[in-house]
Amino acid sequence: MNIHKECLLCSGSELVALPEFNKAQLVQCKACDFVFCGPVPTPEELSIHYSWYPRNDDISPITIKRYNELLDGFEKYRKTGKILDVGCGNGHFLVVAKQRGWEVYGTEFSEEAVAIGIAKGINMLEGQLDVANYQPESFDVITSFEVLEHINNPIDEVNKFKALLRPRGLLYLTTPNFNSVLRYYLKEKWSVIEYPEHLTYYTASTLKKLMAGNGFAVERIYTTGISIGRLKAASAANKPSADNQSVGAAPAAPAPGFRQVDEQLRSLEGNPLADVAKVTVNWLLNISRKGDALKGYFVKK
Repeated sequence: MNIHKECLLCSGSELVALPEFNKAQLVQCKACDFVFCGPVPTPEELSIHYSWYPRNDDISPITIKRYNELLDGFEKYRKTGKILDVGCGNGHFLVVAKQRGWEVYGTEFSEEAVAIGIAKGINMLEGQLDVANYQPESFDVITSFEVLEHINNPIDEVNKFKALLRPRGLLYLTTPNFNSVLRYYLKEKWSVIEYPEHLTYYTASTLKKLMAGNGFAVERIYTTGISIGRLKAASAANKPSADNQSVGAAPAAPAPGFRQVDEQLRSLEGNPLADVAKVTVNWLLNISRKGDALKGYFVKK
């Protein structure tokens, strides 16, 4: 098994194991505080793990509403009219963008997902992002939802984004927040911490260092949300977790359970008391940098 000898963010050589996350084999760089998995997963491990990955083509009205809110904010960056979603799944976000007149492109590892996206009229390519497949500096906006944590060469990925964005183009990405209040509470039972699915773990500080150090101006980084579903799943006596799985084995997939709980809570949107509570909680989570999700807007210099 290959082991990282240097920090993936700053190339520092002093890496310290995090004993509370031994099973996931997390290490932290003493120079910049970046946290990542020490081992480098083999292609076989990744193939086994992602062979079970669930595909769901359902999308809720609330998610569509969130997508439209994002796209409202992207309008000021529209010049070429091209948008790329890296790791776009079944293309839900790009379908909404296409309806609003964007020329849409996506990448995904799954052959099945690529076929689904093409059937929806999306310019889809299979595999990791390859800059050779596109005209340089041709995109107004690049998005990447919950993908960065799967990658153990983040600087290379950011450089790809930079090569494909036009000057002053926008990169919008989301990733789990290692500084989340749930991570402190659940520790290794926080289901986000899972090898080999998640290989890099960001905070607002380390995400800012990654982007600012590689050609992007940081417009905004914020944190939102607490997954009550993850909390309930971790508390359940029969919770499947990475704790009792062999390396590379397909997990028992608690994901549908916690996502169903979270979607039920989202369905309360429109209730005045629930909306006030949500705004208040998200304000506190952003101020404290303790929300589950990190979200960032970055402009190419």
